[in-house]
Amino acid sequence: MKKSCPRCGTGKARRLCARHGNVEICSTCCAETRDPDCGDCVHYSAAQDYEIRRAAPGNLPPGQFLVEVSPEIEEGVNRALDLVVKGQRDLAAKALDELNQRYPRNHMVSFGYGTLHAVNNDLEQAIRCFDQAVAAYPYFVEAYFNKAEAHRQMMDIGNAIQAYRKVVAYGDPGEPETMKAGEFIESITASVRKTNGVSLDTYLDSMELFNRAFDLMDKRDWEGARKGFRAAIKKNPANVPSHGNMGLCLGFLGRRAEALASLDRALELDPGYEPALTNRLKVEKLEEGQSLGVENLQTVNLGLGRS
Repeated sequence: MKKSCPRCGTGKARRLCARHGNVEICSTCCAETRDPDCGDCVHYSAAQDYEIRRAAPGNLPPGQFLVEVSPEIEEGVNRALDLVVKGQRDLAAKALDELNQRYPRNHMVSFGYGTLHAVNNDLEQAIRCFDQAVAAYPYFVEAYFNKAEAHRQMMDIGNAIQAYRKVVAYGDPGEPETMKAGEFIESITASVRKTNGVSLDTYLDSMELFNRAFDLMDKRDWEGARKGFRAAIKKNPANVPSHGNMGLCLGFLGRRAEALASLDRALELDPGYEPALTNRLKVEKLEEGQSLGVENLQTVNLGLGRS
């Protein structure tokens, strides 16, 4: 649990403040003391942006909205989250509902709901709430971090990386969340380079193509899926499941020789890759031009991120 604010002694210390010796202070003290000397602090920038846009709402670019900056709302959400920490989730939900009635679609309230859903292990709903929070306030570091953590729990590493990148881009370098996000990205980058020989961005592009191809495979669009897996392989030739699933698609298309070649490539990259071992035995029994039956469908979905 966060410690008390060293300035007022009552609020929760949640914002790292350079003006106060790089210690954490509460949102109320942040609002009371911030001024142009705060420089590029994201909280000061957000408050200034809100005041400018509120004064001239007709000048907002299309698709942009006012960000409601209110220490009262933030402290209310923080109190609700303290109830979550104490295990009083029903009371937390009630407190958030009351805030939502007064401040509908506020980014802090969406963040509170998202955190509550995450604790309740309703990760898909949590991510939807965090998405609402960052849509309203695109520099919301805590929401990006919790969103990334939820994606990681769902083994959706691609979207986790995208959210962690936002944390690194907008967070204070010394904050634990920013450091954890940076360490994770560095670790994944090194692992991808070692095992696949490509950059992280190339790897993620390949995974996006893989996911699209897998969706087509679910729809029994074997030719469309084959082309998708082939495109994924062009981006990342060392991706074993792409070779394996492309081989399976070729089997359903009755292209036995090509299917065996793809499955053999998957096994060349990973001799112990069980789906390719199993599917190869099935394809071997076919005649050229004969198609696999759908009862033989054994695929692998990496789940590494969707747009």
